[in-house]
Amino acid sequence: MAERFTIPRQQVFDSNGDPLSGAKLEFFVSGTSTPLDTYSDNALSVANANPVVADSAGRFGDIFLQSADYKVVLKTSADVTVWTADPVHGGSANPLFSSISVKSGNYTVISSDNGKLIPVTASATITITAAATLGSSFRCGIVNAGAGIVTVARSSSDTFDAGQTSVKLAPGQGIFVQPDGTSKLYTVGRDGRGKGADIASAGTLNLGEDGHYFHVTGTTTITAIEARPTGWDIELEFDAAPTLTHNATSLILPGAANITTAAGDVARFVSEADSGNWRCTSYLRAAVAPTATLYVTASANYNVAAGDNNRTIDFTTASVSALLGAAATLGAGFRVTLINSAASGDVTIDPNSAETLDGQATRLLRPGDRVTLVCTGSAWKTERGRYSFTSAEITVATSTVSANAHGLGVLPPRWRLVLRNKTAELGYSVGDEATFGGHASDVAGVGAGVGIALDSTNVTILTTTVAVRVQNKGSAGAAAAIVTGNWRFVISVYDEY
Repeated sequence: MAERFTIPRQQVFDSNGDPLSGAKLEFFVSGTSTPLDTYSDNALSVANANPVVADSAGRFGDIFLQSADYKVVLKTSADVTVWTADPVHGGSANPLFSSISVKSGNYTVISSDNGKLIPVTASATITITAAATLGSSFRCGIVNAGAGIVTVARSSSDTFDAGQTSVKLAPGQGIFVQPDGTSKLYTVGRDGRGKGADIASAGTLNLGEDGHYFHVTGTTTITAIEARPTGWDIELEFDAAPTLTHNATSLILPGAANITTAAGDVARFVSEADSGNWRCTSYLRAAVAPTATLYVTASANYNVAAGDNNRTIDFTTASVSALLGAAATLGAGFRVTLINSAASGDVTIDPNSAETLDGQATRLLRPGDRVTLVCTGSAWKTERGRYSFTSAEITVATSTVSANAHGLGVLPPRWRLVLRNKTAELGYSVGDEATFGGHASDVAGVGAGVGIALDSTNVTILTTTVAVRVQNKGSAGAAAAIVTGNWRFVISVYDEY
């Protein structure tokens, strides 16, 4: 934008055309009686006296203005007002900042800081003079140029932006401050990622406007969170124990389960839609220590405690127990993986007191089994994995009923029956197996003369008076009766998640 030329050195005259010897120019913040400095150099480093006094010829020295609006009053040497001009725009050659004023400690921003950039090189509090005093034409920049935290504070009952009483600047952050001339201090430039004011728990959590990290007070159940743009993230630290209620659309929680919080717990949420749909992407419990070792082995009874969250516990010796801690203590969302890698024998999974696992008082982990358990806050569920049972070798005979307690506590959804060869015949060598297998619905006539019956307690092998037959391994397409003494039954059942 072009600017009109003005004569650098001004000379003033009285009504008779004679020079006003000793005339005075007074400079104030526009619309006020608050003095505002002018300068004798372009760098705005040497302030003029205020008022600026003319020489005997009515001429004034160099006068450089800040990037602010002034009220200018011309008076005679006897302090008689000649004229007043308001506003007079200053600092057009450098419209953003007129100068730099570095601070290393606490400081109060005053009218003469108008147009200045104020870098702060250490942790400090920068207090802004009242908006009514500074006026609406005041503006300055404040940047944290150090390694600590800079607090920008009000000096009266003024508030920043959406009602905050202070603004925190992390290293490298800066703001531009513009008062409204009455009671508000507007800021531009910070990203709002600091700690916001504490918020009270409520059905819909009101986040306010001043941060990304909030303490949540109170115990009111939370069913929703105030809308934010898609991709917006927040962290909530709970000071008490409100319940977070899962909603498959608007408040998506891990495991699709409600969370009973505890003091000190921290949850991170990300907005999935502008309409107020949030997903909890992590939940850290204050009572659960970080898992230093994600895999451990156990050769004796093992007490599953807070430090085992997300840990894998491998039992190398069987006939021991995995003793689960109280569900209420470990909390909803706690997970642990258990493995039985012993050559033989069971690992008993034993919930605390009257608590249950999949509705059962205990469950058995057989050799080779591996399960991941999740805590609901009051009980336990198997999230994934397998429980199994494999019988010892069972004598083969006709017209027999062989019931085998499997210990799964449920009707097994899958089973596998084999005939294991003990003396070679029909093309089979010792140790070879002829396999029958299927699902719980496949219980009739798995092979000529053989049937399977299943319930939540036993898997039963039924033979009839008809000879047991298998496919002749040495003759394609032919089936033949076996010599029962040359074979043994082995039955396996599985409960898989």
